[in-house]
Amino acid sequence: MIDWRRTRVRALAAMRRLGLEVDPSLPVRRLRPDQQQMVEIARALSIDARVLILDEPTSSLTDDEVAALFGLVHKLREEGVATIFVSHRLKEVFDLVDRVTVLRDGRTVAESSIEELDRPKLIHLMVGRALEDIEPPVAQEREGGAALRVRGLTLPGGFADVDLEVAPGEIVGLAGLVGAGRSELLEVLFGLHRPTDGVVQVDGEEVASKHPRQSIRNGVAFVPADRKLQGLVLEMSVRENLVMASTSRISRARRPAARRELPIVRSSFDGMHIRAASPRVSVATLSGGNQQKVVLGKWLATEPRVLMLDEPTRGVDVGAKSEIYRLLFDVAQSGVGILVSSSENAELLTLCDRVIVMFRGRVVAELSRDEATEARIAHFAGGHR
Repeated sequence: MIDWRRTRVRALAAMRRLGLEVDPSLPVRRLRPDQQQMVEIARALSIDARVLILDEPTSSLTDDEVAALFGLVHKLREEGVATIFVSHRLKEVFDLVDRVTVLRDGRTVAESSIEELDRPKLIHLMVGRALEDIEPPVAQEREGGAALRVRGLTLPGGFADVDLEVAPGEIVGLAGLVGAGRSELLEVLFGLHRPTDGVVQVDGEEVASKHPRQSIRNGVAFVPADRKLQGLVLEMSVRENLVMASTSRISRARRPAARRELPIVRSSFDGMHIRAASPRVSVATLSGGNQQKVVLGKWLATEPRVLMLDEPTRGVDVGAKSEIYRLLFDVAQSGVGILVSSSENAELLTLCDRVIVMFRGRVVAELSRDEATEARIAHFAGGHR
């Protein structure tokens, strides 16, 4: 027999330790990604474990939720609980941990107290070399119309009256807290949801993307935030994932010949430095960074006019993150308009020519590269004028 009343009380107590206020009877699929992540953490904490393992726990969390989690971890340490914290976010490593073990290619390459390391030294240990500073290309004169123009776009419950433009060769960022409408905006532009109002133009032509297939024909590509759920088919090979979008327009009654797909696969492996034993291996066997490169390669093979990315480096190590940034600069230099949504303001400052800030479904600020700082983005994302 299950005492549901007592179970509910325990669930509420576990969630309140993390500052999470949701109805315990709600199906988890109806929660936002950050809330789902907090439920996972609350479940792990609820068993009064002596050892707590957190694997990329902050990948979907807001800054306030990260602060609540870290405060609880500090409290658990005082109670004698040992914590193993796995993360690619180096700032969080320096903020939280006492000791660091660095793994590279499946082997331990260093063990040290956090006081003996700084950021450049830790990066060198992680990737086996020093990373060069990433400098965005010099801004070029952009002629002609917008690659993407949005006017008055509205999705009830998601966002309202959104206006934005992305020029060919320009990288525009979308900033805002989780739930601000960033992801929903990209999904509507790709045809995953139907807006109730607004106009979308690609290269000056009005488009009505009612389905992702139609968006692909219009020259729009979309790299989603969850690569394992929406970006890849994990049971299929690297080759099959790389070619599935570019060959989706071809009607066929049987599997295409591998030789016809070889140029796409070879171009992706060479241009994106995908590290895999073979194009025939399952994409599930690749590291997170290489999986993300496969998702990018899949969409770049469609030769898009507009490339949209949601959390482009989530769960990616610093080496792969640097490679993805350089790739996006190259794509922009080729004349593709890029729209990037990210919860990491530092990422937007590195990548973007302009940053558009959203708050509760509305655009509240637009900042040029010279105007944008982490503090100003956070100021507007928090709803301040």
